[in-house]
Amino acid sequence: MSNERDRPEADTGDGSPARNGLGRRTYLGSVVVAATGLAGCSSRSEEDSTPPTEIATPAVTATATSETTELSTNAPTETPTADPAFSGVRLETETPRQTQPATVAVDVTNQGDASVAATVALAVSGESTDSASVSLAPGSTGTAEFEIRHPRVGEQTVEATLSVDGERQDTTTTSMTVEQYPPSFVGRDGANFVLDGSRFRYVGANNNHLPVRQWGRQYVDRLFEYLSNHGVSVVRTWGFPPAWTDSDVHPEPGTFRDDWFEHFDYVLLAAKRHDIRLVLPLLNNWYGGEHAPSPAAYADWSDTAETKNDFFGDEQANEYYRNYVEYVLTRTNQLTGVEYRDDPTILMWEVGNEIEYHDERRGEPLTNWYHDAASHIKSVDDSHLVGTGMHGATGDVFESWNVRNAYVETHESEAIDACSFHSYPVERHGGDITVREQEAFAEYVRTHVREAHEEVGKPAYFGEFGAVVDADGSLPVSQRNEFFRTATRVAREEGLDGVQFWFAELRDPKNDGSRRTHEDNPLAIFPDETSTWSVVEDYADSLE
Repeated sequence: MSNERDRPEADTGDGSPARNGLGRRTYLGSVVVAATGLAGCSSRSEEDSTPPTEIATPAVTATATSETTELSTNAPTETPTADPAFSGVRLETETPRQTQPATVAVDVTNQGDASVAATVALAVSGESTDSASVSLAPGSTGTAEFEIRHPRVGEQTVEATLSVDGERQDTTTTSMTVEQYPPSFVGRDGANFVLDGSRFRYVGANNNHLPVRQWGRQYVDRLFEYLSNHGVSVVRTWGFPPAWTDSDVHPEPGTFRDDWFEHFDYVLLAAKRHDIRLVLPLLNNWYGGEHAPSPAAYADWSDTAETKNDFFGDEQANEYYRNYVEYVLTRTNQLTGVEYRDDPTILMWEVGNEIEYHDERRGEPLTNWYHDAASHIKSVDDSHLVGTGMHGATGDVFESWNVRNAYVETHESEAIDACSFHSYPVERHGGDITVREQEAFAEYVRTHVREAHEEVGKPAYFGEFGAVVDADGSLPVSQRNEFFRTATRVAREEGLDGVQFWFAELRDPKNDGSRRTHEDNPLAIFPDETSTWSVVEDYADSLE
């Protein structure tokens, strides 16, 4: 899908009760740990204890006479004192995983004879998290429990600090290990996606606003929460920024914008937190020569290519593309410590987005180029699935103008794992509106699924589908809903492996009081359009 269809204005933008030892619970925003050895080491010793304060006993005093008067004396007394110290630290979650909740329990004992209100603070690998209060009677033991989440895999140091009235009394540490989440990659078994030995089918959405760095993390969190609440488990978004915003992620050969990748690190982390997997295209046909990654830009950089279509046979231009692929796949996420190619949050890489759409080469298949590009991705990353991201219009149902896709032949490549196809049964280009017949649309979907399963022998996923809605009501939401019902009905009947509608949108993406409508994005599905969401949710429920 072209970025021209949903081009918003760019902008700039970029937790929880504690539990004490007597029952309060502390939630620490984004910290989770896993144990390898839980023997805590406390810095407190008996020599550190403050001795009881003693009151001096008065002496006997003589008077000026021969008689002496004995003054009354007080027996030695002690002021009650508190003496809190750590007595243990435990991980109460059997297999803690990255970003998932786990509980750390810290035991505190009051060895003194006065009550005390102490504060326990927790830090993971040097980063402060949260604190909890513990009230202890003399001789009693209390527990501060922390429900924590941590984004980084591997061994972490957990340190607890005990304070009274702001003065540190004790510290204890333990070494713990965080395991990867999700634990498994989505794979392929014949014509099925599989996950942990079982068939994997999903309902997904497209949203190419997630890579907009200027909108910041708040937008990413809001969007993923919105989608997960509606049963969406997969999101297709760009592995690069949209052209209408901060898009110079690959401004020249050998140069990559780390500030954008730092934002995308968070996109991956936030998806992980919401149990959402990502489908990521690595090249966009719709970008012009001023924006990489695109065939036009890489052809423009090449000394041996003259037009954007020369990209497909030009070695130098393709080397620029391969460099971008390698940079993305081998990048270490600065928030999780995991290279992108090792992160199961990514369901699938796509060679590109609708790469076959070049006007001067319609009808000429790109089978060899798709194979070579997919093979290169596999050579760098042998863990993830690879799809084409192609539109897939083959001319056998409608869209007879485009047979360039070579849908079956291209997807037969051993380097390609799944068959991609797109369709927009209600479209508007300029002043021209196209509304397909429901049965013709159903046959389009049915044909692609059957060709994928029966002729190619691989999973099929509906990478993009949507229907234009007009703000004036001439193309109503109810019409879109009918096409969604048709698509999901055929998906059930044919066992379609993945469905990704276009386009999940927020009314107020910048959270500044603005309100987007179908005039801004005619393909948007907004949160308050419950009639459309009910179709999506019904389909999601049918997959459970």
